[in-house]
Amino acid sequence: MSHPVQQHISKGHHLSAILVRDLTHVIKRLGDCTGADGRDTMKPTEEQQAIIDAARRGESLVIQAGAGTGKTTTLRQVSESVRRPSLYIAYNRATADEARAKFPRHVESRTMHSLAFQAVGKEYAARLNRPRLTLQDAADILAIDPVTLPRKGLFRRGRTIDRLHVARLVHEAVNRFCISADEQISLRHVPEERSLSKDENARLAEQILPFAQQAWADIGDVDGRLRFTHDHYLKIWALNHPRLRADVIMLDEAQDTNPVVAQIVREQRLAQQIVVGDSDQQLYQWRGAVDALADWPADQELYLTLSWRFGRPIAEEANKWLWLLDSHKRLEGAAAHGSRVDSLAAPDAVLCRTNSGTVRHALEQLKTGKKVAIVGGGAEVKRLAVAADELNRRGATSHPELYLFTSWDQVREFADEPAGADLRTFVDLVDKYGTAEIIRIVDSLVSENYADVIISTAHRAKGREWGAVRISDDFNRSTADPENAGKLRSVPHTDAMLAYVAVTRAREALDVGGLAWIDEYNPPAWTTISEPVPPPAASRSDITLAASLEREDQPQGLPKINETARGSAVEWSSDPVRTATRISEYDEYTKTNILAGTEIVCPSYRQCRRAAMGDESSERQDRDYYPAQLGYIGEHYDIRVNGVPRRILIVGMERGEGPAWFDREARTLDHDRALVPSNRNPHMRGVVNALRTAFEVVDAETPEEYLDLDAGPSHVLKCYALVNLRLCSAVKRTARGRESAQVDEMSVNCEVHLTETVRILQPTLTIVQGKRLSPYVKSALGVEKQVHDELPLYLGQIAGTRRLVALFNHPSASDPHGWSSPMSEYFREIVVPTIELANTIVGRAYARRTVALAPQRSEG
Repeated sequence: MSHPVQQHISKGHHLSAILVRDLTHVIKRLGDCTGADGRDTMKPTEEQQAIIDAARRGESLVIQAGAGTGKTTTLRQVSESVRRPSLYIAYNRATADEARAKFPRHVESRTMHSLAFQAVGKEYAARLNRPRLTLQDAADILAIDPVTLPRKGLFRRGRTIDRLHVARLVHEAVNRFCISADEQISLRHVPEERSLSKDENARLAEQILPFAQQAWADIGDVDGRLRFTHDHYLKIWALNHPRLRADVIMLDEAQDTNPVVAQIVREQRLAQQIVVGDSDQQLYQWRGAVDALADWPADQELYLTLSWRFGRPIAEEANKWLWLLDSHKRLEGAAAHGSRVDSLAAPDAVLCRTNSGTVRHALEQLKTGKKVAIVGGGAEVKRLAVAADELNRRGATSHPELYLFTSWDQVREFADEPAGADLRTFVDLVDKYGTAEIIRIVDSLVSENYADVIISTAHRAKGREWGAVRISDDFNRSTADPENAGKLRSVPHTDAMLAYVAVTRAREALDVGGLAWIDEYNPPAWTTISEPVPPPAASRSDITLAASLEREDQPQGLPKINETARGSAVEWSSDPVRTATRISEYDEYTKTNILAGTEIVCPSYRQCRRAAMGDESSERQDRDYYPAQLGYIGEHYDIRVNGVPRRILIVGMERGEGPAWFDREARTLDHDRALVPSNRNPHMRGVVNALRTAFEVVDAETPEEYLDLDAGPSHVLKCYALVNLRLCSAVKRTARGRESAQVDEMSVNCEVHLTETVRILQPTLTIVQGKRLSPYVKSALGVEKQVHDELPLYLGQIAGTRRLVALFNHPSASDPHGWSSPMSEYFREIVVPTIELANTIVGRAYARRTVALAPQRSEG
């Protein structure tokens, strides 16, 4: 007997061919996977069975589920095996409803918003049902005045931000606070205007914040007057630190979770936590979502890599992008699932990078007489077109993307700059077709159920699949690297993740189109692209040291020197490509947030200088101030010793001398002087001693300082990174010499820069030089507890990942506290044992994790 939906299809000739094929595919899958009673009849794969077994043992798990690998099926299998009161938290209501029909009765399927509404949201129900307020209404309620900024950016004269746009910024600041895990609304929640400089945005934020605080106070009042949304009651509930009533909590789509949701689940310490997602599909970081998988304190991280969506050819295409992402996993296509990678004349779906790209493809398809649907309906493109028309006609628009422009020519100029590159395709569309034609195209669209072809951005396609998919040509491509003949520039993570999502939407056929250039990127790597690889330590989901420390007995006494390497040859290897990517990301961050050429763009610079030096009219004459002194990253920073990652970051307090405007390249040239031993000061002699110990070069009595890498011998000073907590130096001239004149404001304001630097570098060991761990360093490095009673080794949660932090005196300190000599007592009794304990802990955790992540697949 045919399935009821099949009976409907046989009569539904008005449905599109795409919809019929999709429904038929779903019905076949249902028949393959379920028995007469509706229960799952498929035998778990080895990967799925490992997850089920770990869940039975009560372990908290991180599950990295590749595209189409059956994460929902796996969670259902877990639920049927672990029959305890459980809570499945879905990304949206539709997913929760679907899961409710699939999971056993002891599993409650909810969204976090529905839980929050049940707890506190219903108290605000009357406000939720009120008519929408306009920005004019909000500005009136908050008594907002216009904000005037001096001449900056693209504009020839000072710019006044009118009260309606101020109200919009206040609204956005409150929204950002609501999705964050923060306890209070602050300057960091105020959005930046792309057309304003860093300094202008900082001044604007200071004027927006009081209104945002006033708005949040109104929102928290049951009788408040401002518009009340679902995110508001979720945040109010989160601030009360609720307890969820479940023994097992499963969090889905954890790679794109709002911090507030992740915080609520993390706080359920009495429950078994299973978080699921795919770190390589994190697409919504731009709107505040975080990859909760990366730093979740789980007992194990397990993988699903056998994709049931497509066969081997498409899996291999996906693996190219996973390789570029430095991912732990490689996908394997289902053996019985046929698929091909080929040119497609009539795809079911065309995936684009931008909204503008969807309009262009829609126009092309409409010209051939096809009925076209755009996922999401094209409303945003239409709003942009209307805004462009308003700029052309009257030199002003209310659209938030184009509000600060006074003419279409200004938009054209901005689109030619790096900050406005995402508007380039839209500008070209408007200039080629005109706003009226774009609006006509959007108005000609049909719903997906009746379309001959579906057009979508890759972002909106996430979670979707079609039989035949073509990739648009508007995706960013890598270009030739002028410094490396025959090679391409490194690909930004965000672009590679978007490409991975795009190529994994197809079931039967994939036309790689605008992503075909991937085959030009280091082609020899593709010969092993599908083979299992051990997890690289530089990934987002790194060693969970906290769990390792809790499971291991606390070390007794001091470890023996090189206890795992003594008596055997030490092998070193490096990943200069990965290091180059880190350097590029560091340069981009510092250029945007600290120093652009010779222009200081750090928004806190003036505040720090004023605090240390006094007002400009009365600066202290006995002091010098050296701003924007950036860090050093060695070209072989990504080092492994006997296969174990050994990324070393040394953090000093400040440089303490000139020159000012010291970018990374200048720091590198200055640093290279220390390659000659006679040029080293006590600090750099101590650094070399610590690195030789960390890299297990040789015994202290031997002066060897080079690592034998594949590329040739490399000095240890080329294999680490050096940064300062304070990127500016304030120095006081006294009769005794020069002394530090740093003030607390400098440390507080530089915390964010240090935290971001550590996020980029992902060190396995951070060595802090100083007499103590100041509150600022503790905050920036997230120091949680001391690992050993006798040694200064700490566990820190750095940029969301747990790692080790060591605290040593400055090498140049006077005896017996200095360690510029390898024979000094402090070096032998404190520095060496601490570094070797760190090496041992990382080695154990890495070995445990490598075994746990060994690929396990079945043929089923």
